[in-house]
Amino acid sequence: MGLVRVGAAPLVEEFAYRFILQEGGALALRAFGLNPTIAKVISFSLSAFMFGMAHHPDIRGERFAKSLIPGIVLGIIQEKGSFFEAVAAHSLYNQSQYLI
Repeated sequence: MGLVRVGAAPLVEEFAYRFILQEGGALALRAFGLNPTIAKVISFSLSAFMFGMAHHPDIRGERFAKSLIPGIVLGIIQEKGSFFEAVAAHSLYNQSQYLI
């Protein structure tokens, strides 16, 4: 279970949330004529929200916020860095959860 949590899960999740939703979503919105900056903000927000929902679907709860924050941070890493940096950060975050 630990290997999946720090290896496969971050790769699959970052592919889905950052590469497809965040990057692909921005491209799709721009294709429909949306301003590039607005397209990025919408796709970034949707990606972070969906990441939080996937981990804790009760948006009224504290646990959702604790999942939304990493979704935002990983989105920023993807935007400012690279997909692989986001995967590495996600993996490190998951590893840190074993220490808490």
